[in-house]
Amino acid sequence: NERTKARIIVDSFETDPARILAGQDFTLKVRMKNASNSIVASNILFTFESETVSDSPVFTTVNGSNSVVVNSLAPGASDTLTIKFSSSRTAFLHDHDQ
Repeated sequence: NERTKARIIVDSFETDPARILAGQDFTLKVRMKNASNSIVASNILFTFESETVSDSPVFTTVNGSNSVVVNSLAPGASDTLTIKFSSSRTAFLHDHDQ
């Protein structure tokens, strides 16, 4: 049962606003946690990808990058990643039309 790699988990998340409407910008806050008791995690790359509806993404990043790097996360420590997205007007409308 020896572990040589850190275990990174999503501890919690929220959006602002809580209810996202089609075509609206929103902020996603994801709390990542190093669930390991003794292993430091370093150079962690988090990449967020959208589902697609009719080959169109449901959301896109406002600044163009869908990745965030965390340099180090101590054992048991957490870090909140904050990314601004824009929801697709057509993907949401198309999804509700079906």
